[in-house]
Amino acid sequence: MHVIYDGRVMAYQYTGLGRFTGDLLFTLLDMSPDDGVRYTVVIWENPASQEENFYYARLKQYESKGLCKILCVPCKPVSLSQHFTLARHINGLGGDVYFYPHFDLPLGINIPSVLMIHDLFPLKVPGYITRNPGLKILYFNLMLRWVVRKSAFVFALSETSRKDYLGVVGERFSDKVGVSLAGPIVKHVPVDPSFSPSFSLPEKFLLYVGDRRPHKNIKRIIDLFTLLKET
Repeated sequence: MHVIYDGRVMAYQYTGLGRFTGDLLFTLLDMSPDDGVRYTVVIWENPASQEENFYYARLKQYESKGLCKILCVPCKPVSLSQHFTLARHINGLGGDVYFYPHFDLPLGINIPSVLMIHDLFPLKVPGYITRNPGLKILYFNLMLRWVVRKSAFVFALSETSRKDYLGVVGERFSDKVGVSLAGPIVKHVPVDPSFSPSFSLPEKFLLYVGDRRPHKNIKRIIDLFTLLKET
């Protein structure tokens, strides 16, 4: 079986989606020598995305061992432009299945496609999208309904996400939507053994692990911290 694995979002290696895509890829590649599956991994050729990218560096090592092939494409991940540019790079590869790690499956792919639905927060959480929410929620809704018809199968990241998704597209698609639970995969993340952090932390503190994008709702975390200090 020839799998076309869309790893372009690994360019954003410190985001949750980037880490998920990279860690899943290398777990699959470690299995491939014995299961008869060969991989073509699609990455974004933007030079800025490849500088000091630990996923790309490791991927080149796997390619040198014959465990995969790398295809660089000029198509920005998770963008409107990919719907008009990516298919011509993918359709001629002769793949048996195309894996896409997000909800916005690129248009025009004629290979049987599998994708991931991580959550439906844009629809469930008021104010989750802060810039152009009306247009983005419309796009999200349209893509959710289109991909379940276009794809061969959809994986939800939890039972809750599957339930929410079927609530949008209808129970008639229940046979096409399954659950693939995510777990921690840390062995592919580089660690400097000489690194020994030393912080002057108080006995009680709150630790937030994540980025600073608006939809992460850090303000609520700060408000919670303030409330805890006052009680």
